[in-house]
Amino acid sequence: MAEQANEQQTVAAETSLPLKPVRFVSRESEQVPTFSADGAWGAMNHFNMIRLSFYTENPPIPTAVVQPVDKEGNPEGDPQHHGIIDPNYWVIVRDFQCHISLNLSSAVQIYQMLGSFIKVTQEQMKEQTEAMRLKMAQKKENR
Repeated sequence: MAEQANEQQTVAAETSLPLKPVRFVSRESEQVPTFSADGAWGAMNHFNMIRLSFYTENPPIPTAVVQPVDKEGNPEGDPQHHGIIDPNYWVIVRDFQCHISLNLSSAVQIYQMLGSFIKVTQEQMKEQTEAMRLKMAQKKENR
């Protein structure tokens, strides 16, 4: 403890600024978007920055829709969808919503936060599943 106090005094003397705790104030501008993500693609560059690209996955939107008509001009039959069609595959469009670049300390902070959220969510899901199982068992007994 005394060693830490001496170290702080030395740093304070060298910087001529008093050492004190940091208070972070959070605020959000009106332009902050919220994105939904079905997944992410990631890579690391030669500066050791981690880049995450978040995307949503959806069936392709037709590039055109043609509605056949009869001789009087009334709709006839189903509309014909034109666009990305591949008979050999199911086609899914990955629409990239945003890219985030992180340094190592930011990535570690997010990793720890996500780990915490995942643990809590898994515990809650386990409890909810058990409660549902018990409720179903009670219903069977009451029959």
